Amino acid sequence: MNNLNKIDEKELAKYLEQWFNEVDITKEHFWDRNKVGQIVKKWLKLGGKWKNRARGNPRKGYKKLIENRNIVDF
Repeated sequence: MNNLNKIDEKELAKYLEQWFNEVDITKEHFWDRNKVGQIVKKWLKLGGKWKNRARGNPRKGYKKLIENRNIVDF
């Protein structure tokens, strides 16, 4: 792990921008099957910024969203 090359943040941002332009993120199972998509999704979830599809009781979901914003506020 120590011998990995370090990537400049600007260079990484450029590669991510290029990657997002090349892939179709609207596919049904994209975030579950794509290796890079899985990593991005995992870290967004850990940060509390991943939004799921709207389903179930909207009022209850809205209250939960407000609770989560108060708990995880960056």
